[in-house]
Amino acid sequence: SVIHDMEGMLRRLLGEDIVELCTVLDRGLGQLKADPGQVEQVIMNLAVNARDAMPDGGKLIFETANISLDEDFVRAHLETNPGPHVLLTVTDTGSGMDKDTQEHIFEPFYTTKSPGRGTGLGLSVSNRIVQQHNGRILVQSQVGSGTEFTVLLPVR
Repeated sequence: SVIHDMEGMLRRLLGEDIVELCTVLDRGLGQLKADPGQVEQVIMNLAVNARDAMPDGGKLIFETANISLDEDFVRAHLETNPGPHVLLTVTDTGSGMDKDTQEHIFEPFYTTKSPGRGTGLGLSVSNRIVQQHNGRILVQSQVGSGTEFTVLLPVR
């Protein structure tokens, strides 16, 4: 419901004529014990970064689903708990990131943007918010092929 409620604002932020916003929202998501304002901040930070990675336009997709994390996944991602989670995937068709950049994106004040275009706090703050809700953010990206952020939040 948070993404649905933010859709109009996101479209204006992204520039409807530049970035195409698509949402694929599961209406039967599990209930989260989460601060809606903080979830909005995570969504906004991911959307702004995606927009900035697509200066000539592109597509931004928000998808939600229920997922159950098994022991194998938990072993691969040590700080993740098994069990039911809500999955938020944010995918863009932007410039993508190399491996070195991906290793630093959650560090405070780390930015690849030119001076005056960003503080380097958006992903750091988003990661902290998700961790405070006992969740995790994962990233997959390749230069020239866009980026996918996966946010996993445990169902209460």
